[in-house]
Amino acid sequence: MFKNYFKIAFRNLVRQKGYSAINILGLAIGMTSCLLITLFVWDELSYDKFHAKSDRLYRAFLDARINNKDFLTAPTCEPMAAALQREVPEVESAARIRKIGDFTVRLGDRVFMESKFLLADSNFGQVLSLEFIDGDANHALNRPRTLIVTDEMALKYFGRTYDIVGKTLFVDNADNFEITGVVKKYPTQSHLSFDFLASMTSRPPNSEGFWISNNYFTYITIKPGASQKAVEDKLATLVEKYADPQMKEVLGAGIKQLTEAGLRYNYRLQKVTDIHLNSQLEFELAPNSSMAYVYVFGLIAVFILGIACINFMNLSTARSARRAKEVGVRKALGSNKSQLVQLFVGEAIMVSLIAMAVTIGLTEISLPYFNQFASKNISLSYLENPGLLWALLTFALVVGVTAGSYPAFFLSSFQPVKVLKGELRTGMRSGLLRSTLVIGQFAVSVILIVGTLVVFQQLQFIQDKDLGFNKERLVVLDNAWLIKQQSGFKTALLGNSNIVSASYTGGVPGKNIGNSAFIPEGGDLSKPVLLYHIYCDFDNIRTLGFNIKEGRDFSIEYPTDSNYAVVINESAARLLGYPNPIGRKISTPFGQGGSRELKIIGMVKDFHFESLHQEIRPLVFRMGFGRDDHFSNLVIRIHGPLPEVIGQIEKVWSQFSGGQPFGYYFVDENINHLYRAEQTLGKVFGLFAGLGIFIACLGLLGLAAYTAEQRTKEIGVRKVMGATDANIVGLLSKDFAKLVSIAILVAWPV
Repeated sequence: MFKNYFKIAFRNLVRQKGYSAINILGLAIGMTSCLLITLFVWDELSYDKFHAKSDRLYRAFLDARINNKDFLTAPTCEPMAAALQREVPEVESAARIRKIGDFTVRLGDRVFMESKFLLADSNFGQVLSLEFIDGDANHALNRPRTLIVTDEMALKYFGRTYDIVGKTLFVDNADNFEITGVVKKYPTQSHLSFDFLASMTSRPPNSEGFWISNNYFTYITIKPGASQKAVEDKLATLVEKYADPQMKEVLGAGIKQLTEAGLRYNYRLQKVTDIHLNSQLEFELAPNSSMAYVYVFGLIAVFILGIACINFMNLSTARSARRAKEVGVRKALGSNKSQLVQLFVGEAIMVSLIAMAVTIGLTEISLPYFNQFASKNISLSYLENPGLLWALLTFALVVGVTAGSYPAFFLSSFQPVKVLKGELRTGMRSGLLRSTLVIGQFAVSVILIVGTLVVFQQLQFIQDKDLGFNKERLVVLDNAWLIKQQSGFKTALLGNSNIVSASYTGGVPGKNIGNSAFIPEGGDLSKPVLLYHIYCDFDNIRTLGFNIKEGRDFSIEYPTDSNYAVVINESAARLLGYPNPIGRKISTPFGQGGSRELKIIGMVKDFHFESLHQEIRPLVFRMGFGRDDHFSNLVIRIHGPLPEVIGQIEKVWSQFSGGQPFGYYFVDENINHLYRAEQTLGKVFGLFAGLGIFIACLGLLGLAAYTAEQRTKEIGVRKVMGATDANIVGLLSKDFAKLVSIAILVAWPV
């Protein structure tokens, strides 16, 4: 019986080539889209699950409240890891990493600027997984100036991943670091990416034992059976034990008094596997995505597959007149309804299996382009993962049964007497459910179109939004600290007519900008305000194009500006409670050089120095020229042809850098990088929305073709009676236009 069903199904597919092609292509595109989205979502959900102890792996974060605003940051304090291991029995191990900035790495006459250079505790590999290719995992970072490199960096510097343990690299123009291990580079599904891990003891901490300064990322594994809440409760006890006396010393009030004043200072834990999709902390190591995007893409996959299945249903029921006599004859000869259902569902499954074969081919062809499009590194390996083939086969069967169920029950319900007498009329006009499906199909398509337009309008808004300063044609040399004669280098650059202005600065819009506690004039030490701050030279405000609203800019004509003057933004003035801020003062309760009183000499209009996801934060500019440490960035405003000007800057760089690598980026490109998740969302959303609409139109084409075929005699009579081609097209399009119009009306409110 099943062999007979297969023959009949195959003959029908061959006989109706156009119908079969539309069905197979529609299902194949729908299943390919669904498969690609599933791979995308699976990739997003798999972040950091490669760690051996991922189910017990956590990262600590600061949970504070200052000035009636929550302040949550990924970095934590220096002594926390040791205290957790020493005093919390539920903690199995704790380790820290620290990102100080970019490092120069030299091997012979080859020198590179490396941005993925981290300091790590010696037990880092006991907390987060490290797969060693060479070296001793237990002792790789237990001495100063020791270094673990990834296999990718080993190939870059030595051309091999073996026989390099014991060799040295000259780091930061200061020390030779001994390579003590080679590890496999972390997969892309990780919130943490590094090329070099140097021992934490290589750079002594500047906040040793200080619980109220946060510059370290602290990771812990808890023991099997231990709870996150138990560790958090004991962590709160540690804060009371160690941070309370430090707060009393610095702020004049302990945690209890600060809590009564509405402040909060605590540390909590988050699962490392939740960071990529569920962490929106400040000062993350890299921009994260959002679980909302996963839900959106999952919904799009369901929509597209639904559209493809509706196509199959519509086309199957539309051609029911062709199968009516077959059903009548079969029933007259003794076939029952269940046998007919099996026949028609079997045909649908055959179409689905053929479509799945096409889907596998389309996926293999499109996956490299999709990876590039969505900034992913997804791969499919059928031989290494035989379960994948079974999953695809099951998927095809489910799609076939889903798409074929309604047509099967619809066709098998025909009464043989009426069919054989020619009393059964089927087609477009009698298909109420089919019309409903078309409306639903195009309503979903319209929703996808509108959603795509909204996403791209939002991205366009981001591009066109006035940030409060001129972000165009700003070049940043982010390794300016390598220049020993910074003032001479800047002077030489300004001698070029293509250089409008230049400024040394510690913070650039689009990059993480630090913050510190300040005390308003006459304020209480126990009630500090948190202000983001940028150390800069005299030319920073002018170079970046910030607008002075009140007061004045820093000026070399006022010697005291170097140490005792600040410029604030409007948000800072509001937070400080200074309606007329010029001449008012703020002070630093602690920091380098101890407490210092600072005079506000100017106020700039608010500008966005972070992503538009964040409200504009209170900000203070503070002079830093003449401090012992060099500025990390030089911002240059240029005009003229970009390649030519960059070449001129590099030429001056080579005269002052002593052979150090030249690196730069543009401020506008860096700001755009903040919206990487939104840009990916927009591209992927637009791609699959377009495919969904194409599938819907493909089905509509099939329906129109069958409708025209059923009305061949009517069309012939009308043309004999004088109807034009336009009249005929209008007649055939009228029913579909009504359905699409209803679909638009349904979709708009949604």
